Amino acid sequence: MTAQEFKIAFTKAMLTWYEGAEVGTDPRGEWEYSFCGYMWRTTPGDAAIPTFNSEATYRWKQPNKRTITIDGVELVAPELAAFEVGTYVYVMTLASAESHIWGSPCCNYDWLAMGLIFLTREDAQAMSDAQRKQRMGGVL
Repeated sequence: MTAQEFKIAFTKAMLTWYEGAEVGTDPRGEWEYSFCGYMWRTTPGDAAIPTFNSEATYRWKQPNKRTITIDGVELVAPELAAFEVGTYVYVMTLASAESHIWGSPCCNYDWLAMGLIFLTREDAQAMSDAQRKQRMGGVL
């Protein structure tokens, strides 16, 4: 979401939380921001209020992710469903993770079907590293 869109959503969430006697999840700890879709970040502390920087994109934190275990290491599993066009996703490659925009000509359903799409660079890189270690017989 743009800063303005998220400001409205965040304000509504805070109002709902306050009206509910501050019971439930505090919205101040449930958002992330990104500049150019490079990496989603959170502000330290559970009571952080967004700055609503017009150059940033905001979103609510992603729900708990599915995980898989490879050689005793728990990793975030690749995504299974398509995204809204324009969503930044990360594609696992043989050696790294690349940022792409879902819906662009180079980002396609084949990559999704092959289990190469992740929502964060860190998750894609961790999977790439684990599979590289497997290919190398446990040696990096």
